[in-house]
Amino acid sequence: MWLVLIAKGFLLGIVVSVPLGPVGALCIQRTISKGYRAGLLGGLGAACADLIYALIAGFGVSVVIDRLLKVRKWIQIGGSIVFMVMACKVFYTNPAIQVRRNRRQKQRPLEDFMTTFLLTFSNPTPVFVFMAAFAGFIVHEEINYHDIILSIAGVFIGCLGWWAVLVSVVNLFRNRIRLRHLLWVNKVTGAIVCIFAIALLIEAFR
Repeated sequence: MWLVLIAKGFLLGIVVSVPLGPVGALCIQRTISKGYRAGLLGGLGAACADLIYALIAGFGVSVVIDRLLKVRKWIQIGGSIVFMVMACKVFYTNPAIQVRRNRRQKQRPLEDFMTTFLLTFSNPTPVFVFMAAFAGFIVHEEINYHDIILSIAGVFIGCLGWWAVLVSVVNLFRNRIRLRHLLWVNKVTGAIVCIFAIALLIEAFR
């Protein structure tokens, strides 16, 4: 029974993580420009944000969800501003200078982690996705806290597993990517994050 619960959570974690939105694009860009560790830390940040939403959904803390809805607008506005600034920074970054600078500078693991964590956490929509999924094929009449914890553990493993695979594949071909390719990766990443920021801002005022 416990393996089934973990497996269901694992599949749910993959389903939530697979769509390559701004977080995926940012992890790819970080892996190419800064290396495997930076990309994996970015994926870990996204997985931790999803874990928090899975915990909220799994335990059905309605009070927390109600409060989250009340401040959702301000979360989205604040997030859109942060990501607009980040998009401009990525878009106008010269990859040649960036690569040389990254070789000289110390790594900033906390920054790599927090950027994707905040990017994922700024959009509370996943909590409703998790609620629907838990209600649909995980929650049953005899379920207990132990079962919920196992399911949520599966979600986290699935999310982190997906990011590890994605970053590993990108890192495998990293040395074959030229600086002109990095330039386009930066442009595309910046554009995707910018579009996400604009959509987040529009959604906040709808």
